[in-house]
Order: sequence, then C-alpha cells, then structure tokens
Amino acid sequence: MDYKKKLQEIIDISGLSQQLLADEIGTSLVTLNNWLNGKSVPTRKALLEKIDALYSKYLQNGDKDSIGKRIKYYGTRDLATVFYLKPVVELLENFNENKTNYDINDVLELYNVYVYVKNEVFPKDLDQDKAEKFIKLKPSMLKVISSFFNAITEENILEIIQGVGFDYHDDLLRLLTEHKVHERVSSGKMMQALNSSKVTIWNILANKKI
Repeated sequence: MDYKKKLQEIIDISGLSQQLLADEIGTSLVTLNNWLNGKSVPTRKALLEKIDALYSKYLQNGDKDSIGKRIKYYGTRDLATVFYLKPVVELLENFNENKTNYDINDVLELYNVYVYVKNEVFPKDLDQDKAEKFIKLKPSMLKVISSFFNAITEENILEIIQGVGFDYHDDLLRLLTEHKVHERVSSGKMMQALNSSKVTIWNILANKKI
C-alpha cells in the first residue's frame, strides 16, 4: 500500500486533523499536504516507520482481518508480498471449491490468492509440478468468487458485506463493480453496506460505478 493512501486512511479513521497528524509524524503541515496531494512522497526511514506505526495503531490493531492475518497482494515490487507466500501456498493446498460457508473476507482473501497465482508469484523453492497444479485452480477460484458476488441482492447485501478488512476495501469495490452488483442493489443500500465496513469516501469516489 502506498503512503499517500495510508495517510488518508489514518485521517479518515482516527479523526486526527492534518495538523495533528503532521505533529504526530514529526513533519510540517505543508509537507504532509504535499504527500496527500501526491506532489511528493516521504522517503526518510524515520518518517516511514512513524507512519507505519500510526497506521498499525489506528487501523490494524482493531481489525481482525488486518495484515498478518489475511493474505493481501500488494504487487511484485512490494516487500509485503513476499511475507504472504507461505500462507498463499497453504490456502491453495487446502482450497475446496465445494465449500459453501465462505464469508466476505474469505472470498476477498481468495481473490488476493488468485492474483498471486495469476501473476505466478510463488516461493522460489516451489516445485514446478505444484506450481502448475495451483495455476490450474484459477477457474475454480474465479467460480467461487463470482458465485459469491452474483448472489448479492438488495435483500441480503447488508448481511453479506460487513466487517470487511481495511486492506480489502479496494478489492471489494473492484469486485462489486466487475459483478455489476450496483445494477441490482439501490445506491442507498450500497452506501449503507459500504459505510458499515468503514469504506472511505476516497475509495468510493475512485470507483465511479459504485
């Protein structure tokens, strides 16, 4: 996750003003505004560590599905991606397409595992036969994901979309859009469901179809 997004989520969830957040980090308000507007990025190690600590304090500690507990794909260049390689393999080895009691976070985690497989991001010591076996699971994983989102209706969306982990907000919006859930659920119910999982307005505005 990029630091611009981390900073914005800290503000949204913590209720801190930009000035207070700048003070917490140990930087000026002007510098913080430049980070939030994408004009510059924090590079000093001490500042990055402080931002990470604040992110953990305000977003992850109270989130049962936070980083370290749920698999997340951040891209091939992000060091956090390597952290999840072992859990990815474990989930793939235990994947059961006939399982019927997936909840929303289970499915979003499965989607992230699918992205690992799609990009063929595996541990370096994984043998070729097992890698090919995992790649062949892609259609089955997509089937589970699609079945779950295609079953969302006006009547059940509030029950289904609740307690979504912060790291999965972008994935949630992407999959809701891909499966055209907005065409069968009213905007009022959709917003109510998203608000229940504290999906930020920034995430929602970035997804014009929601």
